[in-house]
Amino acid sequence: IKIMEFLNTQTNIQAVFSSSEFFIYTAASISKSLGLPHNNLNAISICRDKFQLYKKLKSANLSVPTTHFVNSISHAEEYLHKINYPIIIKPVSG
Repeated sequence: IKIMEFLNTQTNIQAVFSSSEFFIYTAASISKSLGLPHNNLNAISICRDKFQLYKKLKSANLSVPTTHFVNSISHAEEYLHKINYPIIIKPVSG
C-alpha cells in the first residue's frame, strides 16, 4: 500500500483492480487507501470464505444448501455417517 501511495504522488492513479479473485481484497485495500472507489472489504472477506457466506445468506433467510464446516479427517468422517448423499466437498476459501 505504501508503494502505491508513493506512486500516486507521482502519477494520477484512477483505479486499482485485480483480474484474479485471489487479489481482489488487496486491490480494494489499495483503492481504499488512495481514496478511490472500491468494493466493501468486509463483503469481499465474506464472499471469499464459503462458510462465512453460507452463514450470512442463511441469516438473511435465503435458501442455501445444507453446509457443514469440518477441519479434520475425523470430523469429516463423523459427518459422512450423518448426512445424505450425494455431497460436494470444497475448500473454504476461494
